[in-house]
Amino acid sequence: GQKERAGRSRKKMKFARLSRFVLIFLIGSSIFFTSIPTIAVIDPGQLVNTAKKYLGYPYHYGGASPRGFDCSGFTVFIFKKLGKELPRNEWQMYAAGKPVKKKDLKTGDILFFVNTYRRGLSHIGIYIGGNKFIHAAFWPLGVRVDSLSHPYYAARYYSACRIPEFFKKLPKKK
Repeated sequence: GQKERAGRSRKKMKFARLSRFVLIFLIGSSIFFTSIPTIAVIDPGQLVNTAKKYLGYPYHYGGASPRGFDCSGFTVFIFKKLGKELPRNEWQMYAAGKPVKKKDLKTGDILFFVNTYRRGLSHIGIYIGGNKFIHAAFWPLGVRVDSLSHPYYAARYYSACRIPEFFKKLPKKK
């Protein structure tokens, strides 16, 4: 009797521990696997639509969330929303891409400007086509669309880069 009950009790405890372990593993796995980005390439139209959802959001130096964005924080945030990681620093971002001539700009290219609030590379934005770009402009303007022809930005335009892996077209099915 008593030994038999103790043996069943130990088996129940082992089973309970194993069940908790399996449950924790499954919950943890589902959290992990649901956080993996599923978009293989970025659709330029989706990029523009995603970025435009944040028009009017406030500027905040060092910000990288809807509570407030700075220019690189906004750019990193938008690409991350689409499942792509970018470095936070402008120079690292520039180095991660392939240089693009101004005449060859495509939607999604990252634009770089110099001598805005400090000397040297100091501002970035995302090209959205039609000679326009979206960016987190300085306070009090926030996230907005501007023209590359605007005298302020035209005088400070430095370069652009494209991260080809983000926009590669998938082969067409036959």
